Amino acid sequence: VSRIPIIAITTAAAPGEVLRYLACGMDDVVAKPIERGRLACAISEMLSGRQPDYETFGEDRSAA
Repeated sequence: VSRIPIIAITTAAAPGEVLRYLACGMDDVVAKPIERGRLACAISEMLSGRQPDYETFGEDRSAA
């Protein structure tokens, strides 16, 4: 069985909080209120096997 990626959905999305989620084993973090494009991008990145770009966390990566 392959590892199932975990995307945290949270209101606590300050940079320090994001690092804590990643340190706990989350693969990506999506902040509330959820933007469809951002969530779709996070899911697409997980399905493609790409690692998220944490330098641009919080920005709309749907165009990437």
